Parts: sequence; structure tokens; C-alpha cells
Amino acid sequence: MPTLEKLLSDLKTQFESHQNPIEYYKESIQAQIRYYRWATEPQVHLALLQIERARLAKGKIYEEAQDETHIRLGYDAEDQIIFEERTVHSSSGSYQKFIQHNTDSSSVFHFKQGKLEGLAYLKRKAGLADHFVSYSPGVVNTAEYYFFENDRLQRIQTLNNYDAFKQAPQHPLYHIEYDALGAIELISRTDQPSDFFPNGQQVNIYKKNKYSLKALSDIFLNESFGFIEDQFLSNQAVVGDYLAIVLHNAFNGEQWLPFQIHVVKQKTPLNKNIELTDYLDFSKLVPPDSSSYPLKLVEVSNLLMQEIALKEKYELPSKLLEKLGKMVIKARSTSETGTHLKIIVLDLPDDFHEPALGVLRRIYSAKACKTFLQK
Repeated sequence: MPTLEKLLSDLKTQFESHQNPIEYYKESIQAQIRYYRWATEPQVHLALLQIERARLAKGKIYEEAQDETHIRLGYDAEDQIIFEERTVHSSSGSYQKFIQHNTDSSSVFHFKQGKLEGLAYLKRKAGLADHFVSYSPGVVNTAEYYFFENDRLQRIQTLNNYDAFKQAPQHPLYHIEYDALGAIELISRTDQPSDFFPNGQQVNIYKKNKYSLKALSDIFLNESFGFIEDQFLSNQAVVGDYLAIVLHNAFNGEQWLPFQIHVVKQKTPLNKNIELTDYLDFSKLVPPDSSSYPLKLVEVSNLLMQEIALKEKYELPSKLLEKLGKMVIKARSTSETGTHLKIIVLDLPDDFHEPALGVLRRIYSAKACKTFLQK
């Protein structure tokens, strides 16, 4: 059995030596398309349990295009998705994915603006998933092995390489438990001690619960506010320009809640054309480390991410971000002591090469954005 490091390294080599242009896949795969469907969210996820583990939004599929359907899906004669395209009308940008299905494997070739953006594949043994690997430059890359008992998935051994953030690789082990009816009851994640988790960690990332979405949201806001108040609002020694409350890359990656809290410096005054990378200093922005948050906030965040995806409330994270920002601003304005940092809330994209005003407008009104221009 090759190591996870070897699997990921081999796929990276395949990516770097890949020569087939997008026209090759258009000719070979699009000719197999028998019909199209339209979706509100991407549907090509080869890794098992990805919705439970990464909280990727499922979205809805329609037979005819709708205003909110930015994903076009192509199906072959066996009703398998072999083509996925995100249109230019999506704020996340357009792409095309071509999927090849073989007897014991499935592969994805991801193109953006006609250029190869990433590769992924899933290998099967005796009809069951054996391992999955995904590679794309500059993002979190994954390799994982699957372990079954009586045809039920029990464990996933994973390698996550956070190359974009120059961090040490992580090797989380996922455990899956089922209830008496065979439904997933609990998924837990164990991390051994490492540079990223000095003391290791064990967290429940999916758990059945009886909390309503509103109850989870209220607990999340209260716990988040308490954490910010204790760590930042009462700290006069914090140096910087902004206390940034950040929602980064929602619905993508292992952990996008709790919100990230960063003290950031303003690199240059805001103008109408400046990119986000030139406006604020994000050199220290990294994925959230659960061990730095209170346990209750981590637990409610994991449950909330799951419920948001299951109930398809895709706008809720941004609304919670806005509410928390208002709570923090109100508390800071009524206090005569503590930090003098300005408060800013940001719903950040995959990367920061976007107009800064465009990012601010996701949360702030046009009138509020003008105040940023004046600062």
C-alpha cells in the first residue's frame, strides 16, 4: 500500500507533466453527454462523506435552468455526471470539470479559463472505495485511505497538505459510528501531536442533535462574542489597525467556523480600484486552529456547519458574521477601556485577488463602504 505522501506526490507529478489540452476532454467526454441538468451548488465530490466532513453544500438540481443555478451538469447514458461547469454568472468564478469513469476508478480534470487547475481521482477495490487523492497548486491538497467492515465505512486515514499556508502536513484519522438503523450517528476526528496541533486533538465533527438552527445560531453568536470580548476587547496592548472578524472560504475545507479573529494592519488607504491584498495585510491569515477556541464554541461551530449545509441555508454564515460584527462594535463603543482597534467583518473568497470594495459590499451597505473610502 503506497503511503499517502507517495499518492499525493505522484498526483502532483501527473499534474506538472499533464499535456492534454481542454479540447481533448471536450471532444472525448462531451460527446458522451446524453442530457443536462442545472444545480445551485457543485455536485462532483468523489471523496466519501464529504458533506459530513467538509460541510460542502449539496444544493438543488433542476431539469431546467433557474436564476440561481450557476452549475451545469452533463450526464452519460448510465446517468453518471461526466461534466460540470460553473458559469461566469457566479461570483466564485467559472470553471469546467471533465469526469472519466472506469471500472475501478473515477478521475476529475479541473480547468479554469482553459488552463488545467487541478486533478483528483477515486480508486475502488471490490466495488468499495479504496483511496482518494486531490491536487491543485496553492490550496489544501488531500490524500486518504478508506477502511470498511461488513461493507460499512469505519475509518478514513487522511493526509492534508496546507501548502498555501506553509504549514506542516496534518494526518487526521476519522472514525464513523452508526445507529441501530444504519444511519451515521457520529463522525470524530483525531489528530496526533504536530506543529499545527501541539497537544493533538479529538473533536466530533458530525453528531446528531436536537438543537434547532436558531438555537445553534444563538449559542454560536454568544460564544463567539464572549471569546472576542475576553481575548480582544479588553486588551489595550493589541497593536494594529483593524480587529478583523473573518469568514474565510465558507463551505469549503475542513473548518470554516468559528470565525477567524485577526488583528490586521492597513497597508494603504482604500480606493475604488485597489485589490484586497493591497489594502490589508493578510500574511498571518491561516485556517482556524480549534485548540485556540473554547471547547463549547468549537462544538457548536461543528454542529452549526452541519445544520447549515443540511438545511441549505447558504446565506446564514454571512448573516451571522454581520450580526456578530454589530455586537462587537456596540460593546466596543460603550466601553471606555480596552482596544481602540476599528472593527471590520470580512466574508473572504478562496484568494484575495478581488477588488477590496467588492469584498466589503458582501457585508456592508454602499453608504458604509464610503466611510471606508474616507479612512
